[in-house]
Amino acid sequence: MTNTDPTKRVSLAQVLALLKALADDEANNYGLGGASIASEQPYSYVKLSGSASSSKSRLKNSATSIADLLDELVDADDRKQEKILLQLARKCVNTEQRAPMYEDNRIDIVTSMVRNGPTYFAKLYALQCLKWAVISDAQVSQEDFDALRDCVQEASRSEIAAVVNAFQNGTSGEKEEAAVRCACIATRANVDSESKLCAGMVQPLITLLQTGNDTQKLWTAEALGDLAMENETIRAEILRGNAIKTLVALLKVGTSEQKHRAAYALGSLASSKDGSAKIVQKEAITLLTALLLEGTDEQKHQAACTLGRIALSKGASDKLVQEGSIGPLITLAQSGNRTGAQKENAASALHKLVWTDHVLTSIVSEGAVASLVGLLRNGTQAQQTNALEALTMIAQVKENCSKIMEEEGIEPILDLVRTGASAQKQNAVAASTLAVLAAGDDEICAEIARKGGVAPLIELLRDGTDTQKENAAIVGELQALSLNNDGNRAEIAGEGVVPLLIELMKTGTDHQKEYVSGALGLLAYNATICTQIVDEGGIALLIELLRDGTDQQKLNTLVVLDKLAWFDSIRLQIVSEDGIAQLIELLREGTELQKKSAMTAIDRLVLNSTVRAEFSRHGGVGPLVTLYRNTTHPLWTKAANTLRGGLLGLLKAAQTLRAKEVFSI
Repeated sequence: MTNTDPTKRVSLAQVLALLKALADDEANNYGLGGASIASEQPYSYVKLSGSASSSKSRLKNSATSIADLLDELVDADDRKQEKILLQLARKCVNTEQRAPMYEDNRIDIVTSMVRNGPTYFAKLYALQCLKWAVISDAQVSQEDFDALRDCVQEASRSEIAAVVNAFQNGTSGEKEEAAVRCACIATRANVDSESKLCAGMVQPLITLLQTGNDTQKLWTAEALGDLAMENETIRAEILRGNAIKTLVALLKVGTSEQKHRAAYALGSLASSKDGSAKIVQKEAITLLTALLLEGTDEQKHQAACTLGRIALSKGASDKLVQEGSIGPLITLAQSGNRTGAQKENAASALHKLVWTDHVLTSIVSEGAVASLVGLLRNGTQAQQTNALEALTMIAQVKENCSKIMEEEGIEPILDLVRTGASAQKQNAVAASTLAVLAAGDDEICAEIARKGGVAPLIELLRDGTDTQKENAAIVGELQALSLNNDGNRAEIAGEGVVPLLIELMKTGTDHQKEYVSGALGLLAYNATICTQIVDEGGIALLIELLRDGTDQQKLNTLVVLDKLAWFDSIRLQIVSEDGIAQLIELLREGTELQKKSAMTAIDRLVLNSTVRAEFSRHGGVGPLVTLYRNTTHPLWTKAANTLRGGLLGLLKAAQTLRAKEVFSI
């Protein structure tokens, strides 16, 4: 401006424009300053300045690759390390730029910074870089990340206050850095213990989401997604701020990264019932489905996750069918990449959607069975579990069982019974899936046996958890459902299942006892199994259930006793365990089904003269006569047949006028 040659002077407007550019660049690179500044001046607005001479180097650094930044980080001083890590965190938000971090052991540099970084925010920025290595790139395990997170202290009140202050009073660059810091704090935060502090950042974030520039909106959506992930209080605060409308708008018109972060934030908010309902109301399903069809890998991954979380909301399933979301979800479950996350999220969404009947029909017709069976064969543990649970619901419709057979789904389900992760109860879920498939289907029962399914189920019964034992008992019951399949029953008997079932009947839960008694009722068509039940002390336990069990346990037990009563020697053991008295009690006080089943068992028992005498001595004839006299009772015919059958010999033996008058036979 003071050059002696007027033609070479710079105008005032040019100088002001340059100064503004330098100030903005200074804010972008230095921002709110180190943690020490925020701690010393917790509630004041911090404004930093830089020199013009350093502007070129800082502008050059802003375009530096991640590889160069990491190489520079090693030899930088403490203050510069924090600035480099801030730049690194900003760059790591872009998937394509992250790749060099995983080359030449550079990720170890970032890990070291989390543990030993010079400042609080240096550690926090490094942790943020590793977040994507976990959730997007599968380069760091969740377990290792959790351990690293514990290396970083929780945010203090003053540090959060400084971030909020920057939102309210800072320059554009400082607001952007505040959004970055907020996202980093949320990544580290134990939101449950820090919810009140973190809640103070919500409204400034929402304001910036609505009014900020593209970069600010991106980081704000990231921060809101992190804050809302695991805390209902924070989610409610975000919902009160009407953030969903703005996030849905970003899905529609945002940049590629903004769409990804908006879908992520909506997925976090969808963890609450209210949030999920509002997302559906704002027509987000249409936009999320578009991401499933045409989005980047990360967008597809996050869209599938969010759709899965809102799938059970009122009206969501119908909307998903209308918008054509089912087909893309099935495609993603079959061929998605992104280190398996796409497949997992798609399978999870399908699992939730199959709970609605008409959506289940749509899912099956779109070819989901093949995709889900494919995940059973080659998927991760989480993918397999989601696929199992979806197939369990699909198999509730009998016609779908044949589709699962056609896709050769029995063998991979059995493989998971044998080898599924016990800690995740995967083998228990697989046993449950088999149970539903086998229900009343002779062909599937036979297929399970042909594929060697008996032994692993009995192994679960022997050594599994309570849930695994319960499901194994169900399948043991269902495998025996076919009355013509004594081969299955013989194999089960040969595997020593009866002692295990009897032990479970002694010590199991009510549910387990119910399933065990049901299994024994179907297995007892086999004579060897009947003998084993008696040898293992099963009669006394069955009579105990008849006396003290639930209604279903009593009904199941009556079926077992009916099968056992075919054998004359066992009839007398039933009498010796006070079984007659309990049968008569059910004739008097049982449900209609129990009375009917009790009479069926009595029909067989009283073929033995000793049992007939015992039945008469306990007053068993009276309840039968009461039913016989009531000709409108639904059990009248059954009572008449019982009286005319096995008890006829007893009545003739009585030879008393009283007996003839009472029975009129």
